Amino acid sequence: MLYKYTLLLLSSLLLATEIETNSTKIEKNDNLKIVPLLSSNPTSGTGVGAAITYLYSTDPDSSPSQFFSGAQYTNTKSWSAFIQNEAYLYSNKLRSSTILARIHNKTQFDIPANSNFDMGTLDMIPNAKDGVKYNIDLNIIAQMFMYEIKEHLYVGGLAYYVSQDFSDTNALGDIFLQANGASDAKRGTVGLSFAYDTRGKNEKFFPRNAEWIALQVEFSPTAFGANTNYSTARLNARIYRPGFNKEDVWANQFYSFYSGKRTPDGALGALGTRKILRGFAIGKYKARFLNSFQTEYRYQVPQSKYRLVAFAGIADLQGGSIGDSTGNNRDRDNGIYYSAGAGLRYAIQKEAGVDVYLDVAINDDKETSVYVGINQAF
Repeated sequence: MLYKYTLLLLSSLLLATEIETNSTKIEKNDNLKIVPLLSSNPTSGTGVGAAITYLYSTDPDSSPSQFFSGAQYTNTKSWSAFIQNEAYLYSNKLRSSTILARIHNKTQFDIPANSNFDMGTLDMIPNAKDGVKYNIDLNIIAQMFMYEIKEHLYVGGLAYYVSQDFSDTNALGDIFLQANGASDAKRGTVGLSFAYDTRGKNEKFFPRNAEWIALQVEFSPTAFGANTNYSTARLNARIYRPGFNKEDVWANQFYSFYSGKRTPDGALGALGTRKILRGFAIGKYKARFLNSFQTEYRYQVPQSKYRLVAFAGIADLQGGSIGDSTGNNRDRDNGIYYSAGAGLRYAIQKEAGVDVYLDVAINDDKETSVYVGINQAF
């Protein structure tokens, strides 16, 4: 396995260096970059793709805004494409966040050895040795606006639409989806967002000594397509402090997710994304209540565009899920999870603090995941 991650690392650095070299003609207007997207995850296999980041200004007194887009294809025939735009307007008084994404994921993972999930006798289930297999087709359109009502204090609203379809590809996948109450859904969500943000004008992408605390309360009523009325709340608190050297950063994140009893499986708090807890297969572990903590040290290699990072995280899942009519649910996922890893950063838009990252993470199931992309984990 080590050789595969070494090749991913070398290819990422070579591509990033080549792109940087070819951009010397536009050094005075260093706003457009193209970088590779590489990943390796127990859920969706090994994938390759590309992303672009374009920085622009809406006015001289606002922070740089970023248009970010990319696509990826994996060896399991999974694929994803997304467009994201973070705009700062009117001297940073107004922030607009827009996301459009399309994901087709051929999910596959083994049932954990310590699972108490009653799935019958495995040797009686066809192809059980291949693990759980199912497909997810996901479409997302999201928009959020935040307005500064007082220095560092923001309030705003958000709305998004999700179309989510599940389909099993083996018998164990069918049992898994039914037991968790995972069903197709087309739902709209609205919510309120509050934030305390002390990041400086030129530190939106790489904060050094700041706090960024956001609270979101969301409502998904049946009138907007949900099968039942449900609500969720999430707190995302990020604290950045100088490290042992003045150029280093010690970043910490506290993340909490809470949802009601009627929350469908597709809307539960989940491990596995790089912004919550790296190293886990997305969709494998979920619950109504998720509390997590991540810490990451970002070491600036002197007189270079490189940073080295080391990180670790822990999460607690509780509350299970709505489950199916027979009472099966995700109570088996309740418990403590942790992961750790290391990574590399390369500044592709140094003035704004935009990096291309490579992270390798391992979890307490001894599964390894690789992430390559743009910006920081949190």
